[in-house]
Amino acid sequence: MEVPYFDFYLNGKGQPLPRVRAAEGGDAGVARFDVASPCPVQSAEVWWAKADSNVMKRVWVSLPARPVGGGRYEAALPAEAADWFAVVSDARPVTVSSDYMHVR
Repeated sequence: MEVPYFDFYLNGKGQPLPRVRAAEGGDAGVARFDVASPCPVQSAEVWWAKADSNVMKRVWVSLPARPVGGGRYEAALPAEAADWFAVVSDARPVTVSSDYMHVR
């Protein structure tokens, strides 16, 4: 993954990394995010965790996300989810993540 990053951002060769932006608002039980990628997306998932005052003991669980059109993806969050972030991999393979989101 380092080679595509350095080639594009330092050497001006190749294609940029995918961009993942978490969508705010809407249903708190659904993780929504937008992906802009020059290469086909191979996988999209959401990692979520329950609330825990000791962040070092949090257990993160993966859920598959499904495309809903226009570069947007969604995953239904379980009721106990407190926080989540999205992870997307493209065909190179390059993997990127969204910002960390708190469930309202």
